[in-house]
Amino acid sequence: MRSRSLSALFVAAALAVPLAACSAPASSSPSADDSAKAVVQSLGAMPIPTAPSVEPTATADAKHGAVLAIGAPVSATLPGGTTVILTALGPDTAPVPVPTVRPTAAADVPIDGTITVRVKAVSGSLTLGVGDLNCRDQMGHTVALSAVGASSVTVAAGAQADLVVRGTFHAGAAQVTLRHADRALALWTFNIEND
Repeated sequence: MRSRSLSALFVAAALAVPLAACSAPASSSPSADDSAKAVVQSLGAMPIPTAPSVEPTATADAKHGAVLAIGAPVSATLPGGTTVILTALGPDTAPVPVPTVRPTAAADVPIDGTITVRVKAVSGSLTLGVGDLNCRDQMGHTVALSAVGASSVTVAAGAQADLVVRGTFHAGAAQVTLRHADRALALWTFNIEND
């Protein structure tokens, strides 16, 4: 009987210790606010930057070209003080023809598409032609480009023009490169899907 009352006494004592800890006054344990202040005091405050409302425009010049996703603009500074904003858009593709017979395997159907290179002169002037563009597919094969309309455009400060080219693409990744003065100024990547 005595061993039972000792056991009950030990159980009651064991329960009393955690309860006493829980009922301790709030001032004896640090609050979250006090902990944050202590961290700032020991490490220093660090401002949290906010995200820009607009993506920054990439830059390029004769020494450093830019690699971009199609649709992204690049601010290019050319020798002689000309600055232009260049954007490649597209490719706009024609609808894929519906086969009259069911193909036995996934067919690689060529797709005609157009790419528009928009050029806006900020300062100076620039003439851009089809010969300044080079297009390759993911296998490294050249995709021949031909002009849709004028084969070149010229812009002066404050003006904008579009050079539109057509090519025949295959499913997969590709890139179009704009060269100026025999240097790659901008390379835009894109994907062609024929599904």
